[in-house]
Amino acid sequence: MEIFNRYANTWNIVTISRVKGILSEEIVRQALLCVQQHHPYLNARIIGSLENLQFEFTKSQIPLRIINTNTEDWQNIVDEELNEKINSNISLIRTVLINCSSNSQINYLITTTHHAISDALSCIQLHSELLTCCQHIVSGEPISSIPIVALPPIEKLLPKWTYGVRGNLTKNLYFIKLLLQEFWYQPQILKIEANAVLEKRCSRMLHHQLPPKTTQRFINSCKQNKVTVHGALCAGLLLAVVREIAPNQTSKINVSCESAVDLRRRLQPEITNEHLGIMACILKTWHKIAINSSFWDLARDVKQQLEIGIRHQNPFKVVLNAKLISKYLLKHAQNVASTVNITNIGKVNIPKIYGCFELEEISFVSSYALFTGTFAVCTSSFQDKLLFNFMFSEPSLSKETIERLANSVISIINQVSIEAGD
Repeated sequence: MEIFNRYANTWNIVTISRVKGILSEEIVRQALLCVQQHHPYLNARIIGSLENLQFEFTKSQIPLRIINTNTEDWQNIVDEELNEKINSNISLIRTVLINCSSNSQINYLITTTHHAISDALSCIQLHSELLTCCQHIVSGEPISSIPIVALPPIEKLLPKWTYGVRGNLTKNLYFIKLLLQEFWYQPQILKIEANAVLEKRCSRMLHHQLPPKTTQRFINSCKQNKVTVHGALCAGLLLAVVREIAPNQTSKINVSCESAVDLRRRLQPEITNEHLGIMACILKTWHKIAINSSFWDLARDVKQQLEIGIRHQNPFKVVLNAKLISKYLLKHAQNVASTVNITNIGKVNIPKIYGCFELEEISFVSSYALFTGTFAVCTSSFQDKLLFNFMFSEPSLSKETIERLANSVISIINQVSIEAGD
């Protein structure tokens, strides 16, 4: 993850909370100190050579930037955060507090966290913890910040079969299988609109959301058709891309879909969201579809392939190959690009009210400069709204193209939900 941060400005996690209430710099600084006392990795930095990177624990202060601007400018600040590498030799997290100049009651709290110490679920939980600390600070209540035990490297949490000769054999066979699948399917991706060396690429984000009524209708239609919401979201993205790259073609084309899979509840013992750590991996599914393919059949295919992969313990095999896959991606990113990529954490189960503070919205997005032809999104559901943060690499893909694709996804979701209701 540090190599991705340092050389590709990719996969750092930006988490955005819209908070109602008077949130000041002093309150946030105190809250950051509190969570630092609780989470060891918030006191860490990365040192050593590329072949021998390691954590070193310090007492450095988490960087905090204060910005006074208009409410609608928050997305521009997120873009800035996506394109600024983390200074990992100093800290593995930084924070921005946006105080809206037009309304003192509206704030945006933004954290950018190194993927080596976090995943989307733990970043969301961290924001809830920060707001809980803010609540106690304002009310004068004591704060309990008992340090938790830092998680060991994820390799040490894996099942016993992943060790030794069997583990090495499984690891190598799985990597070969991935290469053969990539060669066999050769999935189509979005047309690269402009080539740029890695140093000239930028991560961008487009934010969309479904209102509560539409979100509930979509969830109900998924239940009626016996598919997961995740499978349906994947189907929407895949069909939108196929209609973009082959609008007049009725024959089927090969596509692929990368899905983030949570490892926490698959480990023994289970790891809670409270623990900062990278407890997720990517599973890839392969499909042959056309512009008129059945949405629900495609959603079921995604669901079935993911279930088979999980049953075969593929998430653990991906972890075993993490370094190998990462190196390969850095060398061959355009050759092994997926058609779509989706990180969906589902319903966010954290409180809305924190004393005098109200969490109105919370979402996340990853920096994505490395991957040029993939249509990617980070999704979650909070307060009955489905939130989409579409991410892309510019100038490889333009904002106009991603906006068109995002609107297509929303349109497809609306259409299938209405049809299911009828």
